[in-house]
Amino acid sequence: MGTRQNYTGFGYGRFGSMTFGQVPETSTFETELAAQASSPRIRFVFKSHEYDEYVLKVTQIERSGELKVGTCFVTLSNTDGKWNDFYQYPLTDMGKTCNIGLYFPVVGNDDILYLFTGTVKNVSYQDATAILTVQDKMARVLDTTLGGNNEVSEFYTKPWTPGAMAWELLTDYANLSSIKTSQNPDIDYDSWSSWHSDTMSYSLCARFAGQSLRTALLKLGRLTNSLIWVDGESRFKFSMFSTGQSPDMTATVSDAIIDLDVDTSTIINSVGVKYGFSPTTDTWIDMVADANTASQGVFGTIEEIFKDTILWHYTEASATAFAAAFLDAWSMPVERINVHQCMKGYAADLATVVAVTEPLKELSSRPYWIDRIIYTVRQGSDDDGTVRYEGRYAG
Repeated sequence: MGTRQNYTGFGYGRFGSMTFGQVPETSTFETELAAQASSPRIRFVFKSHEYDEYVLKVTQIERSGELKVGTCFVTLSNTDGKWNDFYQYPLTDMGKTCNIGLYFPVVGNDDILYLFTGTVKNVSYQDATAILTVQDKMARVLDTTLGGNNEVSEFYTKPWTPGAMAWELLTDYANLSSIKTSQNPDIDYDSWSSWHSDTMSYSLCARFAGQSLRTALLKLGRLTNSLIWVDGESRFKFSMFSTGQSPDMTATVSDAIIDLDVDTSTIINSVGVKYGFSPTTDTWIDMVADANTASQGVFGTIEEIFKDTILWHYTEASATAFAAAFLDAWSMPVERINVHQCMKGYAADLATVVAVTEPLKELSSRPYWIDRIIYTVRQGSDDDGTVRYEGRYAG
């Protein structure tokens, strides 16, 4: 096997009861979240203790399927010298975990919507404030090296389903929790289990020789038309793009500003998917070819050949299934929405399906699959926070 990093599981466990995305399961919480005049408070947890009263400002929190290392800046009041421990011997507070979330006092302090979990990487003292640079807790995990130093992580002596390969990489190589229940602190087990089932038609192999875990997960997402990301509780989540999913939430002109784009730059209407690569002989068994002739008749032939020798499809059936799914997703212009929503938008996460209604654009409960989201966190102002998200048509 390849090089493995000796990290322990990072999670605190669950904070409250969560539904799809992150929203606590209380009707009062959801009502407050949807209200235009909501007055949320910021929850700041450091070393398992709450310090909400010190929070002055939190920067925007962004999430996408690119698995970039997220960073959040938290400005804390330091008038009483509470945060001086960061520079006083023995500097043990650096690198400790903190959580950033929202709650509504009318609901109670136990229903928390956590938006970011990270470790303190830097502290800047300005006047009577301490500004914490908080880096996503999974940053080190994503940098885990697979193979390297003349070693190879071999995933080609047998075929793997995407779910099994992801689980092996996260639990065996990155040493995250392997608990196969919803109590797993590092992997959203329900999300993984659903994705594992959705991607069972794919049969994959891989050979890692120094690539990072981030690279491996991005390639897994690419070869399964999926998003893999880290949520607000620092747990890995998974979702495969598909059409016809039931909406998880709504956006209308009464609670959001809705823009629409149609993009032809992503069109791929002819694909070749090689399968059955042998690292020993450096050869492929064959290639599956597929095309959308209707798209080619309008936009010309735009081709892509999948021939990655790091991670590849093992069987013809797997390559055929992927080629069809890829063309279904990318052979025509992509219709995308850009939504700026009130606090109601905090119910969204990546892969959330939102039903959009906008009469001017003749959109009526039209479904879109979110693939990028930015949370703006405020408290004690006329604008208590908004959410911007982008997504593609998924009808």
